[in-house]
Amino acid sequence: MERWKTEVEKRTGGKVTVQTFPGGTLLPAKNIFDGVITGTADIGNFAMSYQPGRFLISEAIDQPIGFTSAKTASLALYDLIEKYNAKEFEKVKIITLFTCPPANFMTRTRSSR
Repeated sequence: MERWKTEVEKRTGGKVTVQTFPGGTLLPAKNIFDGVITGTADIGNFAMSYQPGRFLISEAIDQPIGFTSAKTASLALYDLIEKYNAKEFEKVKIITLFTCPPANFMTRTRSSR
């Protein structure tokens, strides 16, 4: 978030300043969304997957459906939220949405493939 902070301050000519709180120093990861709603933080960056069952529309992107890149998955997530007017976000203003790169399944046993 430090690069984002620097870019916001640069593009606004210093009229907007941002104070970041990395690593859960203001709010733990599971409390960030509610912290924005209640005004503890003005902006929050969090993983919706930390709260299964709460962000129903966006959870579709978490399924192993074969996205080949974070960019593709992020664009699909944005389209889902826009198309279905996700009620879980009605109390906040979305600035951006993004996903992580595709990941491997981790298991305790070795695959036969």
